[in-house]
Amino acid sequence: MRKHILSIVCLTLLLALVPITGPAQAEPVNSQANTPQKNGAGKLPSKAVDINTATEKQLVSLPGIGPQMAKRIIEARPFKSIQELKRVKGIGDKTLERLKSHVVCKVKTGQ
Repeated sequence: MRKHILSIVCLTLLLALVPITGPAQAEPVNSQANTPQKNGAGKLPSKAVDINTATEKQLVSLPGIGPQMAKRIIEARPFKSIQELKRVKGIGDKTLERLKSHVVCKVKTGQ
């Protein structure tokens, strides 16, 4: 009986201490701008993709780019800058912002 009462007292004291120490620290929430973006399949491109030479498969690996958008990008080539992606139907400021860290735009010179 004494062990039972002692256990209850210890448990009560332990529960009384929980609010004093406060809740466990949660991990900080990262903003989307600083988090690498996954594409629809949950994959991250392994390296930057050149929008002027990338295959459809490479373009589809980019966040927010599906097969139809990849075809539109290929049809709109060549690009002189990443900003020119905005002339592709369906790519606006938000999509462009997501893509910036995953793409490069190499321009051929002297043909």
